[in-house]
Amino acid sequence: MLPRHVTTRAAVALGCVSGVLLAVSAFLAGALPGGDPGPGLRLGGFGAVPASFLAGLLCWLAGMTGWTAAWWQLGRLLPRAHAPTLPLEQHRGSMEHGRARDAGVALTAGRVLLIGAAWAAPLLFAPPLGSRDVYAYACQGWLWRAGVDPYALGVADGGCPWSAAVPELWWHTPTPYGPAAVVLSGAVTWLGGLLGALGGLRLLALAALALLAATLPTVARACGVPSLPPTGSPCSPPDRRPRPLRRPQRHRGRRPHRHRPRPGRDPRPTTPRSR
Repeated sequence: MLPRHVTTRAAVALGCVSGVLLAVSAFLAGALPGGDPGPGLRLGGFGAVPASFLAGLLCWLAGMTGWTAAWWQLGRLLPRAHAPTLPLEQHRGSMEHGRARDAGVALTAGRVLLIGAAWAAPLLFAPPLGSRDVYAYACQGWLWRAGVDPYALGVADGGCPWSAAVPELWWHTPTPYGPAAVVLSGAVTWLGGLLGALGGLRLLALAALALLAATLPTVARACGVPSLPPTGSPCSPPDRRPRPLRRPQRHRGRRPHRHRPRPGRDPRPTTPRSR
């Protein structure tokens, strides 16, 4: 858990370093196309795998921990949707005001998207991390492009040249996905080889993420969920600027005027006589 005094720049830097560690773990202990780098882990434990595989597991653990801590810290800097909008002077001297002021300066919707892109950029050039299913997607697309029905045959039965990289579960199992997914998987196989198909599938994933980023704020506002503004400060919108603090006026050189009763009158309040 990050301490409260960690700034936004430190959290962003931690997320970038964590992304690099995850990319390194993908090369050492990820789902490589040549096969499982640690096949003896399930039966023989950590003693049956090479030291590089263990180093990859440590990098993965450190990277995921760093990502979680950095994202949690940025979440604490975001403005709270349930927090009341109060004048700025009522927050002076509090840590919440300091975090809100930092969030208003550094965290807008556009900058949050840029931070996420910077964190995930190293993974674009790394092999898959924990699943080999992407190789099955590429093979199923190759079957469709070759004129083989992927709904009738598995990737090994259809003669896909990349079947060795596919998990054995999909060797003799037809695809369970819809026609649109199969057509898109077949389109990326034109890029050339297994690496070209993987790159095309990642481009499709990036296009889907961009579509989500563009449409999700509109859907959130339609559902009544507040979102960050695209630019500017989320804590001090232009239509509600904080007013300066007014201090009580002090009387210098004289005392404040007090009401004095006139001579000849009883200063005590009078009550009506009871009949």
